Amino acid sequence: MFTDADLFLTVNHLLPPALARCFVAFTVLGKEVMPLFFLALLVVTRKERFRRALWCLASVLASELFAQVAKHLVRRVRPWVALADRDVHVFWTHEAGFSFPSGHTTAAWALATAVTVHWPRLGFVALPLATLVGVSRVVVGAHYPGDVAAGMVLGMAGAAVAEVLRWGIDPRLPWRPKATLPAVAQARAPRG
Repeated sequence: MFTDADLFLTVNHLLPPALARCFVAFTVLGKEVMPLFFLALLVVTRKERFRRALWCLASVLASELFAQVAKHLVRRVRPWVALADRDVHVFWTHEAGFSFPSGHTTAAWALATAVTVHWPRLGFVALPLATLVGVSRVVVGAHYPGDVAAGMVLGMAGAAVAEVLRWGIDPRLPWRPKATLPAVAQARAPRG
């Protein structure tokens, strides 16, 4: 039977070390760069975009709360510790704390999901980047694939919770950005 540990070792050993080190950039993107980008967006943007960016950050905060609760309930040991006798390639600093779920993946998927809801055209960039963040966590030796899958689910759940809260707290914010509304109205207009 193929276990999470077997899948981890397969992915972890899939790439040559020089190429695997490149995935550290996606790991950094997941937890440090993406949220900072949206904080900068909050500072330099108009009112509606500011409110949308705030709700994107609320998605990340909600998902991080879910992830921390799950980490302390499950208490899964990181693969580089649990599989120390199996030649794990570690390309990221040894992180303290538990493995399940991947916090980087949770944050990346919360942000990508929220961005896709608020700016649908950006979803074509945000969702693949979030996926690469998750894959990078296995490649660099920090998480099992199951940790990454759980992070994806918790990230989407955090975005869903933030969106439901937005409907109750900020109902005047249109469901879709105003920029897409004329295009929709024009597409529905009778031709003649």
